[in-house]
Amino acid sequence: MPLARLTGTVIGLQGLMRATDPLEIVAEGSIWAEGPLWIPARGCLRWSDIPNNRIREYEPASGVVRDYATDAGFANGWRQDVDGSVVQCSHGRRRVERDRGGLVSAIGVIVFDPRGAELGWITVPELTGNLCFGGADGHDLYIAASTCIYRIRTNTHAAWPQDIAAGDRP
Repeated sequence: MPLARLTGTVIGLQGLMRATDPLEIVAEGSIWAEGPLWIPARGCLRWSDIPNNRIREYEPASGVVRDYATDAGFANGWRQDVDGSVVQCSHGRRRVERDRGGLVSAIGVIVFDPRGAELGWITVPELTGNLCFGGADGHDLYIAASTCIYRIRTNTHAAWPQDIAAGDRP
């Protein structure tokens, strides 16, 4: 059940929605609501309330709004993988995580193809921060972690733009 039905004006979206439908408030109480993600298997909407360090959920079928997680590591940046697990970025724990129904684990470095499909991941023995490609031919992947810099050789040729000659690469 919505908390409020507001009168709004729909401009230039004819055919995409009915101009007479109201804008509804379905959840309130967040300081900074961000990053909504619809989770089809659960029939709910999940989002971050970053300053309150919590993850919230709204279930339209029941109208229930609840805290999914508190002390949530300031998680945000949601995406669902092909298995339905939620992949999230934890700013507080400085890592990318996978949430499988409340069981949250670090996954190291996730690798995606240019279309955004997950190809796999590289596990690292400590928390990772960021990475870059380098080396003389651009095939080395360098990973910055909590206490170490790691390197792994790749087979990709996409690390350098193809139109830059080998001698001109940074």
